Amino acid sequence: MGKRAKTPSYVAEFEVETTSKDRSVVRSRLEAGRQLYNAVLGEALSRLGKMREDVAFTAAKAIPSKIDKKLNPAKAAAFKALWEEYGFRDYDLHKLSSLSRNCWLRGHLDVQTEQKVATRAFKAAERYSFGKSGRPHFKRYGELGSVEGKANAAGIRYRDGAILWSGEFAKLELPLIVKVNDQVQAYALKEANQGRVKYVRLLTRSIRGEERVYAQLVLEGKPWIKVDTQGEVKHSIGAGVVGMDLGPSHVAFVVEGKASSTEFCRGLDRKEKALRRYQRRMDRQRRANNPENYNSNGTAKKGRLPWKSSARQRRTQHQVKEHHRTLAAQRKSLQGELAHQVLSSGNQVITEKVSKSAWARRYGRSVGHKAPGFFEARVATLAKASGGSFEPVSTYSTFLSSRCLCGERKKKTLRERKHFCGCEFVPEGTNVDRDEFSAFLAIFSQGSLLGIERARSAWKLWGADCLLRPVPSHEIANGEALLSLRVRDARQSGSTGNESGHRREVASFGGRRAPEVEKPSKDSTGEKAEKPSPLGTPSL
Repeated sequence: MGKRAKTPSYVAEFEVETTSKDRSVVRSRLEAGRQLYNAVLGEALSRLGKMREDVAFTAAKAIPSKIDKKLNPAKAAAFKALWEEYGFRDYDLHKLSSLSRNCWLRGHLDVQTEQKVATRAFKAAERYSFGKSGRPHFKRYGELGSVEGKANAAGIRYRDGAILWSGEFAKLELPLIVKVNDQVQAYALKEANQGRVKYVRLLTRSIRGEERVYAQLVLEGKPWIKVDTQGEVKHSIGAGVVGMDLGPSHVAFVVEGKASSTEFCRGLDRKEKALRRYQRRMDRQRRANNPENYNSNGTAKKGRLPWKSSARQRRTQHQVKEHHRTLAAQRKSLQGELAHQVLSSGNQVITEKVSKSAWARRYGRSVGHKAPGFFEARVATLAKASGGSFEPVSTYSTFLSSRCLCGERKKKTLRERKHFCGCEFVPEGTNVDRDEFSAFLAIFSQGSLLGIERARSAWKLWGADCLLRPVPSHEIANGEALLSLRVRDARQSGSTGNESGHRREVASFGGRRAPEVEKPSKDSTGEKAEKPSPLGTPSL
């Protein structure tokens, strides 16, 4: 039997009508799914640990991965034998007693839903075994927020405008709530009634403290293409090659004759002060409700302790959850807008292969706040869905940020945001934005190689008017570029939403220090101006 043919698919989300009894049944089934997930994950990690203790595992790891730049079949065969011996495979875990007909979980979950939950747990352990993620955690109460079926034939299924899910203790029939004049949902509902539903996913969300249930229909085909009032496609995707350079705080993309650099997720409001205020309040409430769980010095006692929560504490927890939900929704909207802006120029995206986890270790919460990894994944998904491609190129062999078209290589510090050379391509008195130049070179990169001759020809053919910029006269002294002072747009205050003063940052473009900047004591409004950031602090 051959592999199942893959067809394009998309997701359409609908809210469903529920009563208090329906929501109670959904919660109980999600809890059953959580317990099944933990049982399968524990067994998978146990089998993985025993397999790693075997001497055959050590011998398999010692086998070379490649022979003559090709994958070594001997290593794959050795690991396959180990997986089979220890039962570390997806279908082996489907034979656990927790998935049997006689287990109490079968009264809440059908067999297809159980198998999908087990597969989800195995995939987490498999990623850990390959070193692609850390050791997976067991889910606590209420952390499993969704379950799905394998097909639309049984289990969780769509029928005539409603979601059906039978069970031993209750039968759910949840009608879809279709928004009026929503062309996307109307198109998806029409496709669903024609039998194009692959499977259904059921999930819960807490919105402004109210629990709601949603259904995601995974449909075969392509989604509805939005058009504006004039009948033109709203998010058109071009056909061509785009070079992209993604950073923690900026993203640049270049196509033939056009270059653009913009702040990443500009306008994303952090509201850190409001979040800290909620967290401090929740900590006070937790301490007041559980004084016996704390030591005399204020630290929490160790061990598994019973924790009580008041109605006010739960209300504060809902406020924190609502804060994170609105922030995620705003982030998703801004990233989608920026992704379509990049793909409007072309759907063959080439970018540097960078480590987002290294950014997270270096810059901390700033990277988690803007989530550049999710943006890159979204660009890749949209590019491939439109018939294009997404190719990351190695930075260890191309050196896009440190090389020039003339062949000279010079490593730049993080605060050097412009490229100077003085060669025939970047002559004296001109400069190129570092991110845009890396994006330009990425267009002519493939795998681990940079086509430098093609890049030089394109540079001369384009005229480089879109990349070369003259150095302002106030940045030149004795023929050398000085530090340039950049002024950001007004930021939004975290708690009140009022605009704060301009933030001035010093960036290095030539290795010499800028003259001292006078620190204004107070502005015209009588408020103290914000201090400039210290030299060398990266802009996030």
